[in-house]
Amino acid sequence: MDRRVPDLRSASRASPLRNAHRPALAFAAILLAAVLGAPAADAQTLGTERGRALAQEFCSRCHAVAAAQERPGETDVPPFRRIAADRRWTREALINMMTVPHANMPPPVLTRAEAEEVAAYIQSLR
Repeated sequence: MDRRVPDLRSASRASPLRNAHRPALAFAAILLAAVLGAPAADAQTLGTERGRALAQEFCSRCHAVAAAQERPGETDVPPFRRIAADRRWTREALINMMTVPHANMPPPVLTRAEAEEVAAYIQSLR
């Protein structure tokens, strides 16, 4: 009885025909990565737009949400562009300001998810 182990090294060597499809696979991978990356940008834009709409509904009574709403000389309540320009207002600090009661703010009405969208909008103004 012959118990030799077959030589698998020769089977693992790629033939020229096996390598012929590699450029097509590389192109397909690049194309797939580009297509899958696009929805993330769209989702970010959509979240920013929802954040702007929420800010317009809940924050614009006091804050200038858009540049066109800014009032010259307003010092008591900062416009969103001024908040965005201040790097101390991190994403978490903005969310905290909108979801935790503070003396200078009306009672919070936004959920954390909504506050995240408004924070994304504010940060998009940077």
